[in-house]
Amino acid sequence: SVKTRVIVEDPTERGVRATLNLGHTIGHGIEAAAGYGGLSHGACVAIGLVQALRLSEELRGLDPALRPAVEAALARQCLPLVADGIDPERVWDAMRGDKKRVGGRQRLVLLEAVGRPVWGVEVPDALLRDAVARACGG
Repeated sequence: SVKTRVIVEDPTERGVRATLNLGHTIGHGIEAAAGYGGLSHGACVAIGLVQALRLSEELRGLDPALRPAVEAALARQCLPLVADGIDPERVWDAMRGDKKRVGGRQRLVLLEAVGRPVWGVEVPDALLRDAVARACGG
């Protein structure tokens, strides 16, 4: 119902609807690097979500206790937390085509707190590369 309300409020994805992309930037990069079928979309987004939460801790002050709770919930659903065997450079290259890039810079959805997403956050390349490496098991 929350997703439906957001889509109705912003059907053309020019504002709040972008918040539904939490975890998708890295997740889509992994999905492309895995060859669209190597890992499910949901698995890729789960992996991206973990890294988006980590970046949220670093850049937006998200409570670090949230990430382990989310990781446990994902694991209970048999979703992976890392994409072992995926080349982080291939993920990085795939992310260059992401629709949320503006002016050559990557923009992510991050969280300040549960229920308080922030979209369009520019993440420094060094931090994003580290997140991609962690997502790939590094």
